[in-house]
Amino acid sequence: MSSNADERSDEVFATFTINDHHHKEAKEQLQIDIRRMRAEEVQACAEIIRDAYLDDCRKIEHATAEDRMRMHNTEPARSVQAIRNCMDEPESVLFVAENKTKTADDGSANVIAFCRLKLCQNGSTINGGPFAEIGPFATLIGFQGFGIGTALLNEAHKYAQRQWHVAEMQLEVHGVKRPNGQGEIGPMTAQMHFYAKRGYRRTGKVRWFNKPSDANFVVVPSHLAYLELMVKTFQ
Repeated sequence: MSSNADERSDEVFATFTINDHHHKEAKEQLQIDIRRMRAEEVQACAEIIRDAYLDDCRKIEHATAEDRMRMHNTEPARSVQAIRNCMDEPESVLFVAENKTKTADDGSANVIAFCRLKLCQNGSTINGGPFAEIGPFATLIGFQGFGIGTALLNEAHKYAQRQWHVAEMQLEVHGVKRPNGQGEIGPMTAQMHFYAKRGYRRTGKVRWFNKPSDANFVVVPSHLAYLELMVKTFQ
């Protein structure tokens, strides 16, 4: 039986172009394809998530210099296994964005973004029923801010609606402050602004994520290890 990653792995969900911002003088256009992840791309995707998540955590506004020094990635093997576990889930679809214009240094596909979409049968904030979950999700550092992540997210949304007919998307955002017990919601983070512009809204539901089972990509000091749920409802 083929793995989730290999099923229709050549299927391209979307193709678009961006300017090659690494060589602005050349004004070269890069072709980006969004497709399913292939089994041999697990390590590359794990590295994208590890680097991006650590970079994001170090940008947490209420973190101190000492806090940032204590942040670190988990062991590479653990991150790779986390992606493999996603790959083995029949209810998950793993998307990647590939730079088709330039191959990787070893000649393999040049993967520059990764997104896992998962169908969850229970837990919708609308009626307690099915919803689709995003995460892990990240774009390679150096390619952020050029619409690649947005395009990947849009294709995940389309797939969830078309294939699963869900009415709600959910994801969790890190960098929020510890709840004060009085129901107050902390300020919007940069990540929250990113998702809010793409139709997600805050719920105020915050959880602590530094349990061993959660720390697959990055470890941060316990007082910074909080995630807030954001949701998007399809009309």
